[in-house]
Amino acid sequence: MDSVWSAIFRSNFYLLLYFLIVKSIGYILSSIIVASDFEFLYNIDENYFDLIDTVLYLSVVLVLMKFIRIRGDSLEINNPLLKLGPIIIVVLLIFNFRIFEDPIFNIENIISQTPLSNDEINKLSTLKVITIILNVILLGPILEELLFRKLMIGEFIRNKHLWLGILYVSILFGLWHISFYHFDIITFFLSFLFALISSFIYIKLGLRYSIIFHSGYNILWLVIYLNSSYYKNFINGFGFSYWLIVSISFIIIASILYFVIRRNYLIKNAETAHE
Repeated sequence: MDSVWSAIFRSNFYLLLYFLIVKSIGYILSSIIVASDFEFLYNIDENYFDLIDTVLYLSVVLVLMKFIRIRGDSLEINNPLLKLGPIIIVVLLIFNFRIFEDPIFNIENIISQTPLSNDEINKLSTLKVITIILNVILLGPILEELLFRKLMIGEFIRNKHLWLGILYVSILFGLWHISFYHFDIITFFLSFLFALISSFIYIKLGLRYSIIFHSGYNILWLVIYLNSSYYKNFINGFGFSYWLIVSISFIIIASILYFVIRRNYLIKNAETAHE
């Protein structure tokens, strides 16, 4: 039991430290800049302030990688080659999870039988797209996979409580991705499911593939967001076939996860990966 509490304490400590470094420092720096009396700041595109997060994310990623190496764990990046089989599995999970979560995101429209809103989204500037690519598609997934999967689940693996670690860290991941001011059960549930899938990918396929899954999902999100009006028109045109596609996607996700979990697809067993 002591080993369980030790893993919980360490994983919570990592998450708290990440919060203090990234969220607090970023908020303080942004507040100082906004509150300053320098007139030239009023003429600067506000999207430049997103680069503060970019610098912080990059700094934390480098620190995490250094810390992981110091304590003797592998980053699993010695072999840069990716295998086709795991890539196909990850891509299938990305697309099918996005299809599966769509009706959950739009549950209110489905219950009320109203079509999705087709309001035009605000056009993103080139700078905003660049910062999204840096923060959401590249650095964000690397940071979160290193933190939640490699470090936090790693603590439970080291203490021989793998499945408890997957469940507990996935709950923390879900809580991390909701607003501090409003508990959104749908966002929490979908983030929790996303974390479970990413955890299974990390355990069975490796860190590189969980990063690819995370980053690939965010790429798909950006593509849909930039083409929101076309996507909503496409979805509104479906009837029974929409639910058929969603059901098939759920079956595909469940089948892939069963295959990945049941078969020792990873080169080395997860229970001994940190020994």
